[in-house]
Amino acid sequence: MHKIIQSTAIAAVTLGLAACSVEPPPETAAQPTIIDDQLKVMDQAKALEQQVLDSQNKTDEAMDQQSQ
Repeated sequence: MHKIIQSTAIAAVTLGLAACSVEPPPETAAQPTIIDDQLKVMDQAKALEQQVLDSQNKTDEAMDQQSQ
């Protein structure tokens, strides 16, 4: 019985030390997915929407100044 406990303890310590010395795997570059193109187009559309809103605000301000 004593040998079983001793063997188990040695195995646990060995596994613990082995787990601590393992280096994490190197990070890999993100693989392109099927929706990457769609996400890119959505980002471009959001940027264009902001440009249109800015232009609309400038036009509204100019019209307000002329009507005064």
